[in-house]
Amino acid sequence: MGYNRSQKSFKNILYGFASQLVVTLIPFVTRTVFIHRLGMSYLGVNSLFSNILHVLSLAELGIGNIVVYSLYKPLAANDQNKIASLVKYYRNIYFGIAGIVFCAGMCLLPFLDFIVKLPNNMEHIHLYYCMFVINSSLSYLYVYKSSIINADQKQYLISLHTTVCVVSQNIVQIILVVLFNNFFLYLLTQLAFTFILNFSLSLRADKLYGINLKAAKPLSKEEKREIVSNTKSMLFYKLGGVFLNQTDSIYISTLINTITVGLYANYVTIEGVLNRFINLIYDSIYASVGNLNATEDGNKQKQVYDALCLMFFIIGTVGFVGFYCVSSDVITVWIGKDYIVSNLTVAAIGIRFYLPIVLYPIWMYRNTTGLFKETQNILIYAGIINLLLSYILGKLLGLPGIIFATSIARLLTSFWYEPLVLYRIRFKGSNVVEYFIQFLLSIAISLVTVLVITFLLPFSVNIFFRIVIKVILSTVFPLLIYSAIYFRSEKYKYFINLIMKRFNRNRYKSERKV
Repeated sequence: MGYNRSQKSFKNILYGFASQLVVTLIPFVTRTVFIHRLGMSYLGVNSLFSNILHVLSLAELGIGNIVVYSLYKPLAANDQNKIASLVKYYRNIYFGIAGIVFCAGMCLLPFLDFIVKLPNNMEHIHLYYCMFVINSSLSYLYVYKSSIINADQKQYLISLHTTVCVVSQNIVQIILVVLFNNFFLYLLTQLAFTFILNFSLSLRADKLYGINLKAAKPLSKEEKREIVSNTKSMLFYKLGGVFLNQTDSIYISTLINTITVGLYANYVTIEGVLNRFINLIYDSIYASVGNLNATEDGNKQKQVYDALCLMFFIIGTVGFVGFYCVSSDVITVWIGKDYIVSNLTVAAIGIRFYLPIVLYPIWMYRNTTGLFKETQNILIYAGIINLLLSYILGKLLGLPGIIFATSIARLLTSFWYEPLVLYRIRFKGSNVVEYFIQFLLSIAISLVTVLVITFLLPFSVNIFFRIVIKVILSTVFPLLIYSAIYFRSEKYKYFINLIMKRFNRNRYKSERKV
C-alpha cells in the first residue's frame, strides 16, 4: 500500500484498538450486573430478540458494501457533486429500509409465543420485542452519512463516537438495572443511545464534507441501474448470509429452550469481543484496499493480497486456539461454573468463529473490486444447507449440532467457491491451491497448539495463572511456527516491513518531539 493508505490504516487500527479496549470491558460489567439482577430468562430473551433483529437486517440487502464501493472514486477525485448525489440517493434507500425492518418486525409479534420457551411466563414480553424492533429501525436513519467517513478511510472517527456512546450507554444501564431491576428502562436507554450515536456521526459527516443534499442532482438512469443491479446481487448473498449466520439462537430457543440461548450467548459475547478486534483490523484496512484496487496495477494488488492472507490466517489460528482453550476458564471466573457448556460446543463455536476470518481477504477484494454478481448465489445454497442441517443435527446432538451445522454448510459452499472466483477473475496467473494449502497448514498448527497447551497445563494450576499462560501459549506458539515456515517468503517480508516502517516512523516522530 502507498504511504497515505498505510498511514490511514494504522491510524484506524490504533484508534480502534483503544476504543475496543474500553468498549469491550464495560459491557462485560453490564452483562454481569444483568445476569445477577435480572436473571437467565431475561438474558435469554435479550439474546434471542437481538438475533431475530439480525435476521430482519436482511432488509439492508448488503447495501452498505455497495454504498462504500460507489464512494471510493468520487472521494479520491474530490467530486463533491457526485458524492452529494450518491448520498441523497442512498438516504432515500435507507429510509425505506428502516420502514421495511419496522413492518417486518411487527409481523412477527403473533409468533413470539412459539419462538420463546421459558419455564414461566414473562410480563410485557411483546412490549420488549417492539422496543428491539424500533431500535433496529432507528439504526438505519443516519447510516448513509457515516458510510462516507468509512469510505474516506477515517474509521477512527467512527471508533471515537462509538466509544463515547457505548460507554455512556452502559454506565446508564448499569445504574438503572441496579436501582430498579427494570428491563424496560434497560431497553429504553439502548434505544436512546442508538439514536444519539447515529445522529452524532451524521453531524460529523456534514462538518467534514459539507454535503448539500438540497442542491444534489439526481443520479442518471445508468448509475441507478448499476446500483440496483449490484443490490440485487448482494440481496441473494445477504439472504444466504442471514440463513447461515443468524438463525442459531432461534433454533436453540425452539428446539431446546430460551434459557439455553442465554448460556450460549455468554460464549458468543467472548466470541464477539474477539470479532470486534479482528473486524477493527478488517474495517481499518478495507477502505485502503478499495483505494489500492482503484489506483494500482494487478501485481501490487496481488502482493498486498498475499500479505493480508498470511496475516488473517495467523489471526484466525491464534483466535481459534485462544477461544477454545480460554473461553470456559473466563466464563468460570466471570460468572461461575454453572454457566459453562461442553467442550464440543466450545469447539463448534470456535470453528464457526475461525472460518470467516480466513476468508476476510477474499471478501475484502471481492467487495472492493465489484465482484457482486459472481458470488450472489453461493450463500443462498449455504443458508439452505444450514437451515436443514441445524434442524437435523440439533435433534441428534443438541446445542453443538446446531452450531456445527453453520461451519459444515460454509465448508460445502462458499469456503471453496469464493476463493476460486477471485483467483479466476482477479489473479489469473496464480493458483487457488496456494490458498487451500495455507488453510490446511493453519488447521494443523491449531491442532498442535491445542494439544501442546492441553498436555502442558494440568487442571490443578490456579485458574488465573492458567488463563494467562494459555493466552501466551495460544499467541506465541502459532507465531513461532508461522515465522519458521514463512520467514523467507515475499509476503512475510512485505508484512513485516510494513509494520516496521510504521513503527520506525512513529518512533522518529516521538524522538523529534523530545
